[in-house]
Amino acid sequence: MPTTGLRHEVVHVNAFRAALVAQFYWPEPLGTATYTTDLARGMVNTQDWALSVITGEPYYPNFEKHPHYLQRVPKEIVDGVEVNRVWTHVPRPTSAVSRLVSEVNFVVQSIIALLRRRIRRYPLVVSFAPGVAAIIVGHLVRARNGRHMSIVHDISSALAGSTGLAPGKRMQALLQRIEAGALNRSDVVVALSPQMAKVLRSMGVTTPIEIVPLWIRQPVLDGPLPLPQGPPRVLYSGSLARKHGLHRLVSLAQRLEQSMPEARLRIQGEGPLLQELERLVVSRGVGTVEFRALTPEGELRQSLAAGRVHVVPQEPGSADFAVPSKVLTSLACGRPVVTTARPGSPLHDLSIRCSAVTCVDPEDSDALHRAVLDRLIDDELYSREARVACTFVRDHHQRRPLIEALLELLVDKPASLKADPTNNPA
Repeated sequence: MPTTGLRHEVVHVNAFRAALVAQFYWPEPLGTATYTTDLARGMVNTQDWALSVITGEPYYPNFEKHPHYLQRVPKEIVDGVEVNRVWTHVPRPTSAVSRLVSEVNFVVQSIIALLRRRIRRYPLVVSFAPGVAAIIVGHLVRARNGRHMSIVHDISSALAGSTGLAPGKRMQALLQRIEAGALNRSDVVVALSPQMAKVLRSMGVTTPIEIVPLWIRQPVLDGPLPLPQGPPRVLYSGSLARKHGLHRLVSLAQRLEQSMPEARLRIQGEGPLLQELERLVVSRGVGTVEFRALTPEGELRQSLAAGRVHVVPQEPGSADFAVPSKVLTSLACGRPVVTTARPGSPLHDLSIRCSAVTCVDPEDSDALHRAVLDRLIDDELYSREARVACTFVRDHHQRRPLIEALLELLVDKPASLKADPTNNPA
């Protein structure tokens, strides 16, 4: 819940005044919201930053407004961060039109807030995709001669095409032109991987692109968490959305039920596909699948330790444009990960760089079953990959240095962008 104490009660003369624009923010427990919240907290915990967040009302991953925000909460202080929320149209998860309406609404509501001076313009702005709306709003709240950095976690137009939300090549091409046009007005674009940067270039993005990968949110471990007592478990934890190709989990459970009857598959998460998955499990008569709700952040690591092997399926198109944060979270616990992606995708590249990630073809259910089963029965293979997992995230995905890298990119010309507490451009 929001706190009442504001850490930055005044703007220091040497502070960088900045806005963070994102449709997704705390208390949403998954996806982009976790990273926007991390970055905001990192900025206000540094004396050089005075930050305002511009966001919507939380509804992800269940596509229902959070109970605390059923009544309007236009402004609040959360962990020392000033959070400005605009009224949000909650989209239907399977409707492209509804999602488009939601994005347009975010832009319109932000313009209204700007005209009413409920939000201001800022010399430094960072915006987060998915969603071209946040990028557009970022341009609107950037002060004259200010600097705008756009961080791309998902390429929305590409995901819409791969998941069927934007049927037809003409519609996908239109969405790509809109997204590329918005990104090209940014001063710098941040992608999560070289593959994502390549896709952005193919869409027509000409703005300088820097690579800053995702970070892990937990403190780094010296070694894998111990396995709990009980039957061996395969774990999926995260949002239950169509882009993940979660039907593959049920097929995997069917095969494991025959090859290793004592094994269990735990699906831990929330989202629009939960009931569909539950019905699929019942209709196929699979008795080894457990469903669990999301756990609070403080209990997440222990809940992830319940799985000996973590599975992260992806639809073929989705894996080309997104890097699931759940992969790094699983590795941070010291758990091998089996994922589905094709050569040339960010996930496949990750499997080349980290031997604790095994990548199989999305349509090869036999290969997915073999990869999971090998790690359930081969203790030496499991132990070796578990150690590699912890070392990999410690060396490449720690939070603090990656947040510092983002802030250095945002403040490209610090001398001219220092805040003047007497000058708040509207």
